[in-house]
Amino acid sequence: MIQPHFRGLRVPDRMGWTAVLVVAAALAAATGIATFAPGFMSNDTLYQLRQAQGVDPLTDWHPPVMSLAWRLLIAVTGTYAAMAVVQQVVLWTSLCVVAAVVHRMTGSRWWSMAFLALGLVPPVVSFSGVVWKDVQMAQAMLAATAIVFLGLVWRRRPAWVRWVLVPLAVLLLVYALLVRKNAAVAMLPMVYLVYRAWFPVRSRRALAAVGVGFVVTAVVASALIGVLARPQATDQLSALAIDDVIHVLPPDAIEHSHLSPRLRDKLLSAQATCLAKKSLTNNYWTCYGRGEHGAFSPIADHAELSAAWPGMMAQHPVGYVQYRIEVYTQFLFNNRDLWQDGVLSNSMGITVDHPRLVASLRSYVLDFGVRNLPWLFGAWFWLGVSVLQSLRWRPSRTSPFGVLVPCLGLSSFLYIAAYFPTAPATDFRYVYWPVVAGSLGLLVMALERWGPASTHGARDEVLPPVHDAVRGEAHS
Repeated sequence: MIQPHFRGLRVPDRMGWTAVLVVAAALAAATGIATFAPGFMSNDTLYQLRQAQGVDPLTDWHPPVMSLAWRLLIAVTGTYAAMAVVQQVVLWTSLCVVAAVVHRMTGSRWWSMAFLALGLVPPVVSFSGVVWKDVQMAQAMLAATAIVFLGLVWRRRPAWVRWVLVPLAVLLLVYALLVRKNAAVAMLPMVYLVYRAWFPVRSRRALAAVGVGFVVTAVVASALIGVLARPQATDQLSALAIDDVIHVLPPDAIEHSHLSPRLRDKLLSAQATCLAKKSLTNNYWTCYGRGEHGAFSPIADHAELSAAWPGMMAQHPVGYVQYRIEVYTQFLFNNRDLWQDGVLSNSMGITVDHPRLVASLRSYVLDFGVRNLPWLFGAWFWLGVSVLQSLRWRPSRTSPFGVLVPCLGLSSFLYIAAYFPTAPATDFRYVYWPVVAGSLGLLVMALERWGPASTHGARDEVLPPVHDAVRGEAHS
């Protein structure tokens, strides 16, 4: 194999540079662990922690798989800080694998370090240690993408490697789905990407095997959680129904509806409160009065409201579309909660371990990132990036990443688009996966455009074209 060069300089031994990347990733992970320790936590996080500790009963308001995984980590390690540690390890291990693959392919130390440094981009690092389902979904999908990188460029691999790494990638995508179920549409391009990276291009059996394996694993895992853990049902969708009903229906329509008097009066009261507060979304928390048995519990008559919601929206389709357009516009252009400030006040006495490190990170994210690069903190920007990357779908004989960028872009686009009917608020964390996937895709595009010769015109001397290489593996 030809020894790659970069600007006329002979590249050091690959294994030696891989060791450098591993050390750099380990240092970055250790710094992240110390900075975020014991993990940044919002009210949602603290609620899931109480479930993991058995203080509160397990519910499905938030995906129970995260609380169950946290419970297991606490049992194994003895500390609730383990979840934030795992998040940092997953993030930096994934980026280290990607960086090592880029170096193996190009021979460029600088490009490999650029991929590793993705973890330091302000909107990526800002949430990387916040214990949120959105973050865990994105990091699980990033780990699956790292496995995709290996499959796209690793040609002379033992046959058993595929049967280890492909199931691992599927499990990571299943966890991402279970921890954020509205990500279902975003999984379709990712499942296809796993197939394209590890199997012959036109192998329908392989595509069916990966797709069916993903669906079956997700269904079985979800069923097992329901049967064994028995999370209490909370009908969280009724919270979205509250938003729609009080903002779409005029007061007289609610008053003359067939809802029970108690539910009608509660909705009318919430409607007046939201009008006074100018509250457009998240009205379960801001206007309605929360659940019948406190926060994170279902509202009184939730089944009745959920059953009546489709008919009410069908009677006012124009109002519904207008309201959802208004919410989605704010979701795209008026994001809030760009920073989670450590651990919120709580009765458990949990605080950040190193407040000065937190202050330094806050300054980097807000004073540098948000002030100087505000477009990086707008959902509209990442929607545009996802569209740009989705349109790059094209066959390529020379780039092993020909299918990677459009699949990441399409996954991000579908994920953002799916928030049109379901956005409960305008929190920036809802686009954390598009931020991660979009950043990675942009860097791949830059590598293909400006990278060393071995990544574009001369790549067929370094690596076989994708569809030729994988065809020879069909019988392995």
